[in-house]
Amino acid sequence: MIIIFSFRPDLLQSVGSFFGVARGADIIVYVAIIFLAYLYFGLINQQTKYAYELTRIVTARSVQQATQQLPLLPDPKDETPKDRYAFLVRAYNEATVIGTVIDEIVAEGFRKIVVCDDGSKDTTRQIVLDKQSAYPDATIICLSHAVNR
Repeated sequence: MIIIFSFRPDLLQSVGSFFGVARGADIIVYVAIIFLAYLYFGLINQQTKYAYELTRIVTARSVQQATQQLPLLPDPKDETPKDRYAFLVRAYNEATVIGTVIDEIVAEGFRKIVVCDDGSKDTTRQIVLDKQSAYPDATIICLSHAVNR
């Protein structure tokens, strides 16, 4: 389109007056702005799709890794009414409090805890793993994301 208008500038003026623009060159600018906006929103949409897909992959990998390290489940005949509930604890750099939280949940009689360590840089994961061995009658599962999601 630009090549045609460079050889025939009078056509550019005609197209501009057809759209009601004072100068024909403004049409090229408006079309370029619309095209760039379209590309920008297309890229944002694609990036959002990639972010969702990355989250799905990281979550699936965390679940796979955690199920390979599952502790033995308590004997079903020893179940209490509180065993119908499972706690989901989301953690990101919570090393200072995660141990206390798990202790309080177990002290209340609940034995099913899932901790989702969302890519912590501190010792959150290690503390949860230590609590797994500290409470052998409880089922404590630690899901760990490689990066913060």
